[in-house]
Amino acid sequence: MQQIVLRLTQSQLPTENPFNFHPGQYLEIIDPDGTAVPLSIASSPLELPELHLHYQSMPGAPGAALLDTLLASQKTLTIRGPGGDVFVDAVDTRPLLLICGGTGASQALAIIKDAQQRGIHRPVTLLACADTDQGFYFRQTLERLGADWLESVYRADAIRTPANLGMRWLVENAQDHADRRIILCGSPPFVYAAADSLAQAGIAAAALESDVFAYAPRPA
Repeated sequence: MQQIVLRLTQSQLPTENPFNFHPGQYLEIIDPDGTAVPLSIASSPLELPELHLHYQSMPGAPGAALLDTLLASQKTLTIRGPGGDVFVDAVDTRPLLLICGGTGASQALAIIKDAQQRGIHRPVTLLACADTDQGFYFRQTLERLGADWLESVYRADAIRTPANLGMRWLVENAQDHADRRIILCGSPPFVYAAADSLAQAGIAAAALESDVFAYAPRPA
């Protein structure tokens, strides 16, 4: 897992339209050919002018390969954003169930860190899924928060079937969190697998939120 830290200078923050974002939103890094690589912002707005972005270099993943090339080029990066309609603003104090897979953890991390920094101690349950325990690269960061309002559940399992340990946790426990705002963070395959498990648990599709539903809708 790699972390990109951007520091916005005053010249990059026009006074008539200062840059800001809500926890849960993302940025896009733009290739000169126009290709956009979306990356969730892993930091809180309170940490500006710094922005933290996470990505994983993965063979066979076009977006990751492009980002590897752009970062290695040491050229000036073009950034667009923020984007995303699924976020948690400072006045939203509803309890949360955050479900994340892979680098989708960065979206959940921003939401949790922002709540801690603002003193918004709503109940939050985080289900983090990864292929191996090494995928929980953010675990120590969350533990250092010492947030007694945060319940973190970690499930490492590389299988891609409904028998996956994370998907089974959802089937068995989602109803206990049915009254919460439910946000799914991760790639389209992960988000739709989690949505299917939540449906099996009796959670209505209308209760689920993810930017994936907008940019990568399932075929009708």
